[in-house]
Formats: sequence, C-alpha cells, structure tokens
Amino acid sequence: MLHSVPLPSVELYEPPRIPPMKWGELVPRDLPGSFQQIGDLVPTGGIEAGSGGGGTGGWTTGTLTTTDATPATFEISKMPLDSTLFLSSNISAVCVAEDEYGVFIRNAGCKNNADTVTIMGQIQDAFTMRDDVDWRVDYTITGTKVYLRVYGETGKTIEWSFKINTLTTIN
Repeated sequence: MLHSVPLPSVELYEPPRIPPMKWGELVPRDLPGSFQQIGDLVPTGGIEAGSGGGGTGGWTTGTLTTTDATPATFEISKMPLDSTLFLSSNISAVCVAEDEYGVFIRNAGCKNNADTVTIMGQIQDAFTMRDDVDWRVDYTITGTKVYLRVYGETGKTIEWSFKINTLTTIN
C-alpha cells in the first residue's frame, strides 16, 4: 500500500527593493548611524559599450596642508589631446587649533580641444559645510593639467583630505 507524504511548501526568495538613488546621496551602511555616498557604491570594473574612443578613470586620494590664504594645488590629470574629463571630488578639512571643520563636494567637466584645456560651464558646488567662510575649494587648469585647488586662511594650519573620482574619454 502506497502512502502519500505531503511535500513542504516552498517560498520563493524575493530580493529587497532598492529605492532609486542619486550620485552623492548618503545611504545607510551596515553600522547604525553610519552612511556612505552613492559614488562609493559603484563597483570597480566597468561596462564597455559601443565602439571607438577609449575611457579610463578611478579614485585618487591625497592630502594637502595650508598655513595661509595662498592656494595649494594637487595635480589630478594631464588631459590627453581631444578628450573629456569628468571630476567629482569629496574634500574634508580640519583646523584642530581653532576647532574648525569643513566638508565639500565639487563636480566639473573639462575638455581638451586641440591642446586647449577648459572647464566646461561652471564648477558645480554640490555640497559645502564649513565653520570658516574663507575656506574654499575649486579646480584650476595650467596648460593641459587639471588641479584641485584649496584656499586656507592666514595664521591657521588646515589639513585637507580628498578623494577624487575621474572619468576620461579619449577620441
């Protein structure tokens, strides 16, 4: 005599729905009260599509120290002929002696047309919070080189840290 044995029910796994996110938006991380920017969530590797041209990019980190209002610069890229460059920089600054702090996000696009490098449009100030209004961050160009530029303040030693995301497309 055959006996029928009921089979256990099976539930299909559905991955959690992820809400749409914007570049630079802060999202929760694993630790309570901890956040991460969307730019950090982009996996390394990349996607290739189409034909012609070529692209490179990645993150660069560094530090600068200012002791006065003279701007300090960090070379980001020497732009190849007939190329475009997208920059997104996250910058933090601290002057411990004065108990002052600042954080900045700057975005810009640059182009090299016939060995003339220019910033396309204006530098975007995506985020600024600082204790001292004299502290500033922007980009500058000398020849075919693009630099991050920070402005400190006279009489204050300011430590600047930054992470710069670059994407270059060459024709």
